[in-house]
Parts: sequence; C-alpha cells; structure tokens
Amino acid sequence: MASTLDHNIIFVEILPKLPTKTLIRFKCVSKSFNSAISSPEVIDLHLRHHYRSSSDHLLILAGNHHINCYNLRHSLPLSTPISTFTWPHPSSIYVIGSSNGLLSVFVSKDDDRNNNHIGFLNPTTRCYTYTRIPLHGNCVFSLGFGFDRHTLDHKLVIVFHRYDEFDDEFDDKTQFIRVYSLNTDSWRPIQTQSQSDSIISGCVGVVINHNLVHWMMQVPSLNIHKIGCFNLSTNNWTNDVLLPRYYYDPTHENYILSDIGVLDGRYLVSYFWIQTESRYDVWVMKEYGVQDSWLPLWKGSMWSEWNVAPEPVFSRGGLDEVLISQWRSGKLYWYDTRSGRISDAIFHGDLFYTAQMCCVSHIELPGSKLFEES
Repeated sequence: MASTLDHNIIFVEILPKLPTKTLIRFKCVSKSFNSAISSPEVIDLHLRHHYRSSSDHLLILAGNHHINCYNLRHSLPLSTPISTFTWPHPSSIYVIGSSNGLLSVFVSKDDDRNNNHIGFLNPTTRCYTYTRIPLHGNCVFSLGFGFDRHTLDHKLVIVFHRYDEFDDEFDDKTQFIRVYSLNTDSWRPIQTQSQSDSIISGCVGVVINHNLVHWMMQVPSLNIHKIGCFNLSTNNWTNDVLLPRYYYDPTHENYILSDIGVLDGRYLVSYFWIQTESRYDVWVMKEYGVQDSWLPLWKGSMWSEWNVAPEPVFSRGGLDEVLISQWRSGKLYWYDTRSGRISDAIFHGDLFYTAQMCCVSHIELPGSKLFEES
C-alpha cells in the first residue's frame, strides 16, 4: 500500500511538474525511473502541466538550411539561440508544424529534388528521425502534422492532387491521401470520400486540438475559398470551419481569403486581402467551430507595405499582446491589440523564413539519432 502510494506521489504528483531538463536527468536514477519517465502516461501528464506556460515554449525560427531555437523565458529582445540545427548538405527547410514538443519539417535537397524527406525533431533532446515522401507523378501535395490521442501516435497526413502538367488544372477525382505513423514508421493509404474542392497549392496544414488539420481550399463552383478539416483520429474529412460572416457578404466581393494559421495552438487565424484598399485584415476564432466567435485581431493598412500577411506567432495577456512574424523582412514585432502600438522585437540571429512555437518536451522518437551540436 505504502509502495503504491509513494509511486503515485513521485510519478503522478512530483515528476510531471519538474522542468523538462531536470526530468530528463532523473532518467539516470534507475531503470524503473527511466521506464516510468518515458511512459506515455508520465509524458502526457508532464505536457498537460507545462503546455500553458510560455516559459516552457521555444520560439523556432527556420532559415534556408538551419533552425534556431529561442527560450521565451527571457524577455525580448532575445539573446542568442539556445540551440541551432544545421543540415549537413545544402537543403531548404520548411516547418510543417509542431506537436507535443516535436517539430515536423520538410527537407528539400537543393541538388536532388527527388530525395526530399520529412524530418521529425525534438529540439529539447536533440533527437531526430526522418521518412521518405511517397512521391506520385504529376501531383502536388499538402502536409499536416498532429497527434492522435486515441492511439497516442504522432501522425503526418499528406494529400495529393493530380494535375495536368500542360494547363496546371487539378483533377479532383484523383485526390488521394496517405497517413504516416511515427510509432510504426509506416505509410498507410486512406480510403475516404474525396473533397470536391482542392487544397490551395503550397498551403501547410494548421492543427487545432492536436488532431484536427485545416487547409485553405478552393471552391470552384462558388468562386470562393473555405477551410477544410481532416481528423487524424478518424482518418477522415470532417465538418468545414465557417469563415467570418463578413466574408460571405456579397457586397464584400474584394474580401479575399489569402491564408490561414494558428495562434497559441488553440486559436484559428484567417488572413484576408482587400484588393481595393491594398490592406490585410486578420481575424481570430476565439471559440473553435463557432462562427460568431471570429473577432478582428486587426483591420487596417498598417502592414500593407509588406505585400504578405503578418503572421501572429505567440500571444501573452490573453491576446493583449501578440508577437508578429514578417518573413520577407526577417523581423519580429510586438503588437498591442489594445492601443494598436507596434514595436520591434529585436532578436540576435540569422534571417528566417518561418516562425513556429514549440513546447519543451522529453518525448522520445522511435529509432531516432542524436543531432550533433552545430
């Protein structure tokens, strides 16, 4: 009885509340500690406890051939990166997404486009692994990375659309889907009802609630865009997410959905380009799936000179202050949503093209290797 009680106190009440690096050190205490700390139950408790804390998140800035990680425990301006990951051969790195402290990245080799692959990296433990992409001729593909809580498995979904290489038109009838399981290191073809609408080329999946992957999609029959959703737990398309009512107003025909994103892992973000006014509007869905919960994060011409939507990366104070990424200038900004004030968030590092938040985690990657220090 006492032994069981002690076990629960240690592994349920104490260890999950420790900082990640401290918890990793405790794995050396004994085999039983190593086994318990590496168990899905303790990992899940640890993630749940630390997920909401900004001090337990990393700011990931990815450039051409490298990824820099910054600790948000230190206030901006940021110090030098706490870690850097540089690919050993000329490659272009694109962050697909993060889940439970794991990063998924698309690695495109500059000298061998047929040898592209997907990498999985834990920036905290420096462990990584990768898988090849199941290529198909005359196809474009879109990717999404998330977590299936039912099977405790991290998954990558890839949606292919075949196109006519002579006129660049998509053939929706040949849409097909593959899902990769990190636990089994295998791809699985998914038999599901095809979407009659196509994912916008180059659009990366946006994940809410760990398992719901969203893409911006084109609806040719109505000449509008929509947000489609794929459920990694059921491996099937689910209900579309309705955009702000403002978008469907026929008097706002110049209100064009240009992209979607995610803020703090729980707020869906939509970006609109207003042609007649040369400006961007950015909306945030505060309650997922509720159309009337869309609120404008900003509406105005303050970012119009960039010619690309500013990307909200991180917020503090309940959306009072938002960290903004602008990849064309390679800069970060703080935006005060109450006063409308914009200030530089200076950081020390190389030019970046994608910004992503990633929580600190000791989760393990099956069959992984250790990324050497840069």
